[in-house]
Amino acid sequence: MSSVVLSGGKILGSGGNIFLEGFPSGGTGAGSNPVFSYGNFIGPPSGVRLAFEAFQPSPSTDTYIQLPGITPSHQAGGVWYTTQINVSTFTTTFNFTVNNAGFTTSGSQFASINGITFCVQNSNSTTNPSGNYGDNATGVSNLCGYGVDGSAPFGTVPGNSIAIKFDSTIGSQQSCNGGARGTALPSSIGLYINGGPTQELCSCNDLQPYGINFYNNHSYTATVTYDGTILTLILLDTTSNVQARYTWPVNIYAAMGNSNLAYVGFTGGQVYTSTQVANGAYQYLNSWSFHDGSVGTYSRLASPIFSPAAGPYASPQTVTISGPSGATIYYTTNGLLPTSASTQYTGAISVSSSTVINAIAIQSGLTDSYVSLANYIITSSGNTINFPSGFAGVSGLVILTGYAYISGGNLYVTDGTGTGGPFGNAGFATGAAWYAAPVIISTFSSNATLQFVSSHNGGQNDVGMTFCIQNQSSPVSSPGSYLAATGGITALGPCAGSFGYGPNTIAISDGTSATGGLLNSVAISFNVELNSVGMYTNGVIPTGSDTTLSTLTLSSGNPITSAFSYNGTTLQLVLTDTITLGSQTLSWSVNIPSIVGGNTAYVGFTASNGFGYANQVVSAWTF
Repeated sequence: MSSVVLSGGKILGSGGNIFLEGFPSGGTGAGSNPVFSYGNFIGPPSGVRLAFEAFQPSPSTDTYIQLPGITPSHQAGGVWYTTQINVSTFTTTFNFTVNNAGFTTSGSQFASINGITFCVQNSNSTTNPSGNYGDNATGVSNLCGYGVDGSAPFGTVPGNSIAIKFDSTIGSQQSCNGGARGTALPSSIGLYINGGPTQELCSCNDLQPYGINFYNNHSYTATVTYDGTILTLILLDTTSNVQARYTWPVNIYAAMGNSNLAYVGFTGGQVYTSTQVANGAYQYLNSWSFHDGSVGTYSRLASPIFSPAAGPYASPQTVTISGPSGATIYYTTNGLLPTSASTQYTGAISVSSSTVINAIAIQSGLTDSYVSLANYIITSSGNTINFPSGFAGVSGLVILTGYAYISGGNLYVTDGTGTGGPFGNAGFATGAAWYAAPVIISTFSSNATLQFVSSHNGGQNDVGMTFCIQNQSSPVSSPGSYLAATGGITALGPCAGSFGYGPNTIAISDGTSATGGLLNSVAISFNVELNSVGMYTNGVIPTGSDTTLSTLTLSSGNPITSAFSYNGTTLQLVLTDTITLGSQTLSWSVNIPSIVGGNTAYVGFTASNGFGYANQVVSAWTF
């Protein structure tokens, strides 16, 4: 593939390699003198304010802060360092426990809403006229104590803020991961601004690919570093030692109202119904330290370099990775960003089939390098993505999130008909499947075979799918109504009529609606209920601009070949029913690189169910 440079700190390309913005996990990323360090919270600790339902049951003996309380249901709280500090660059490390004791991930015993955020905010009486600002800021219980649902007494809480959520939410309105009916996927993460999208902290990133599940009642250590452009998280399960790495481009100075000073802390919320177990759902904050921008950051290591360069090859390759002297290189071949828990590079890697390699250099006392990505395409077909006969053996090339899974060589973007998938009958479910590396989208052709398997229990209501092209976005540079960072290899949109792409159309008492779709994106939407197809951009609701199909029926269950082509100005789609041979051609004028922010992007499929359960199936795909 050709080299590209994308603005906004998303993807940097050089010499056939792609560099994804990263951050330190080997070093602390900051000087040795923290602004504060709480090894525990016996005290209560000096310099920390507990807002609303955050508390210590026994301040003189408890080593943790509970955020929020257990009973009654619908509680939220905040924990804030009482002095504003420099957030131009920083590193912070904290340990927390998500308690879902007594809950399961299905039936009536799941925690309907439960989550915590790490929050940086500069709220004041202007941004929060309700009075809950500064070191007394707290959002609503439904949204991890951070967001607003339109009817809360707190208003938009908190203003001038960014937050990383750690969420085991499952509720059909608040969750990215699934519904109040059927088995649910409990764990997600996301970056939000100014309280997040109204009504739901969505879109989000799915933690499932990394093996992190907040229903195991483990404690987690999070290290968050900001270098002035990129906010990065390393999340460690201290029991299983599983790690996840996430990065988001964000302008914190702008988000703070053009200020480098802000309050730092946490919010938390929980909601559960009377039918659920009485011990509730809550979080423990166990320890916390913070280095701010006045201390400075360590030098960043140079990024690893691959040889030969990434690209298409007709035969197997032997790949070597080089990096800075003294650093240890870790790499993955499963499409996910590497951490110090990934495979350590010790010698040449044999690449006999198409493989995506991510690599990072880590050295104690230095900031981790950016992540280098190399996509080796071993094929004679000329296709970057080459699954013409199905998805058997594609491990590491397709990242599955939410309810997506592969079975019998088919890619099920959602599961709902109980046909042997791992999730059973799942209403209000959403899923996505992304190719593991960015591909060139300035011009392209792509072919997929789609099948919309019989739906039931509500017909085709809110059943749909998209073919989507997307890049990671920054919440500060996005339109004001979209208050989340979206996109990337684990991106997951809302359920129901959102089709895993655009926001749910949830009416709210103040007259607004949810706005949580995938930004920096172009999508072709397949609406099963309306038997229609349309093109949508930047995560809008994927309805209203469709063309009704007259020569074929999506809900027939017949395999439908979908031939996409883009010449730089016109996106064309030719649909053909392989059984009836009915065919229809549609086209749209669109500047895809301008919308997604560059000549490369992630491509894949999203889908969701509402009351109508269904499977949306991809049985072949080339690009």
